[in-house]
Amino acid sequence: MIICVLILSYSCTDKVDFHPENERIWLHRANSIEKARQYQYQYGGLEVDVFFNDSLQTFEIKHDPDEVPKLTLNEWCDALETISQTGVWFDFKNLNHDNCQQALRCLKEIRRRHHMKGRLYVESSSYDQLLPFQKEGFLVSYYIPDFNPWMEDSATYLPYTKFIQDAIDKGVNDISGFDYQYHFLKKTYPKQPKLIWTVSEDPAWQARFIETVSKDSLVEVILLPLVKDCDHPTPGF
Repeated sequence: MIICVLILSYSCTDKVDFHPENERIWLHRANSIEKARQYQYQYGGLEVDVFFNDSLQTFEIKHDPDEVPKLTLNEWCDALETISQTGVWFDFKNLNHDNCQQALRCLKEIRRRHHMKGRLYVESSSYDQLLPFQKEGFLVSYYIPDFNPWMEDSATYLPYTKFIQDAIDKGVNDISGFDYQYHFLKKTYPKQPKLIWTVSEDPAWQARFIETVSKDSLVEVILLPLVKDCDHPTPGF
């Protein structure tokens, strides 16, 4: 009964003020303290983009490699009243073989320091390096390659299915992808838990997206950006 999550009655707005009753709906890119604080009570969890800084041995919050970070993950966690119980989706942008163990130690310490008992997902396109995090009690998700089954010939994305299947075979918790990949993932991997997101800020699109994927019990998180300006839905949903 997720339709109770009405995104302001399908209207465009500069401010979101709703309280989703279903804890599967999380906020996309809560990368600032201000944003995370404002919406920490209105969503089931928060998604944050992180890079591991090898020299400083810490996680920094940023979305792009050349972006100058303004805060660390520890600072972000310190600022949130609900952090001990809040679900957090760590979009780990630069996980690799070289930094895996150091990053794992750092994230375990952050979890311990902040007494984090909510659902904690570590997402990365490097699925082999996710397995150590899973062994330490984190939920992990393979961020599948970006392809649009509605817009591309199957021959172009068929090779990617081998990576997805390999991640599943190795025991990665979840697979995660865009809204336009949902129907493909549901059909091709019907038994696999999933994290699904949309980047559309159109409230009508978000409502339709929620209504569809909430029927699927294997979708563990539905990730949404804040509603701002109406835009055009991505073909395929």
